[in-house]
Amino acid sequence: MKRDNPAIAARLLELGADPAARSDSGMVADPVSCQHWNTPVFFAIASAEQVSGCLAAGADIHARMVGYHRDFRRGSTPLHVASATTRDAAVIPVLLERVRT
Repeated sequence: MKRDNPAIAARLLELGADPAARSDSGMVADPVSCQHWNTPVFFAIASAEQVSGCLAAGADIHARMVGYHRDFRRGSTPLHVASATTRDAAVIPVLLERVRT
């Protein structure tokens, strides 16, 4: 299965996939876990409330993508990724507010 596929992740959750399940590497499989901050899957599925929660928990608003992703350049910030993938328009103002502070 292809990595960072929001449509598949959303469908698996709709079908009852356990969001607390862990991968072989020990990461939480839940695509909106803060462990997946600044990934296309996270921002495609996360609500503004979930984004706010991750920021409150210490997610870095200035984080840069370090790995390869076909749709994003190395160094993309959460605002870059969210603006291209979010389905919740309220996510962008949440990120902008944090960038300003």
